[in-house]
Amino acid sequence: MKNAATWTLNECLVSSGWGETGHATVVMVRQSDKGRFAAAGFQVDLSCMGIKCAIGEVNVEREVAHDLVELLSIGETLVPCDPLLAAKIVHTGCEYGEALGFQAHADYDWTHQILGGIDEQGCATPIPTGQNGKPLFEAEPGDDLRSVVAHLEANLGPDGYLFIAPLGTTPQA
Repeated sequence: MKNAATWTLNECLVSSGWGETGHATVVMVRQSDKGRFAAAGFQVDLSCMGIKCAIGEVNVEREVAHDLVELLSIGETLVPCDPLLAAKIVHTGCEYGEALGFQAHADYDWTHQILGGIDEQGCATPIPTGQNGKPLFEAEPGDDLRSVVAHLEANLGPDGYLFIAPLGTTPQA
């Protein structure tokens, strides 16, 4: 993926409404001068946990890159965005989650290399994190509810975070 950072930017997308929801899907596709593609996508929780998912493909045909974009856009409306903004969202989310003690998804170190060469410092758009000065954990399917709440409570205290759970569940569930 590191070499793909020098390839021509083909597509850069982000979830519409990412600034209001605190969650963003960011997708970047690059094309080599030989007609091969690299694609990477990130599910970014700007409210609490940082990089929840990172996935990528490199040196693939256009159809494979397109399939990855389609997979990442299920249930999302993705809109074109400036690559500076995309990189800033991904890096801000990663830094926020790590500052709270959450590790980025296992494939983040590899996939984020597609963002190489993009100087996000040139992006003036502020990237909001948390809510009202506190992390906001919005439990989703697949989240380890007990573990995340215990982690937040141990590190921030009972009043140091906000929590939203699906109806019928509690942090002790």
